[in-house]
Amino acid sequence: MNRLPPSRPDTFERTAGGRRYYGSHDVAWLNLCLVLRGSGMPLPAIRRYTELARQGDGTEAERLALLREHEQSVLAQLRMLNPSLDLIRRKVAI
Repeated sequence: MNRLPPSRPDTFERTAGGRRYYGSHDVAWLNLCLVLRGSGMPLPAIRRYTELARQGDGTEAERLALLREHEQSVLAQLRMLNPSLDLIRRKVAI
């Protein structure tokens, strides 16, 4: 939770050729967003998390609550998918 998102897309550094330069911090933030979205977090929740992260200190509790809520959602998905995976593995083993 210590990583902050980029300020705004129009504030990225640019190369001599005018292309945006994305540093390792930007890539790490994008990866976090991709993981959250890929695991089913709704875009409004990701947007809210990003807004809170940009606000910085004092928003940790709400950011943590968003992540904990999503964690529970992912765990519920896993509980639902594990029986399906077990069945597929049994069929593949035959």
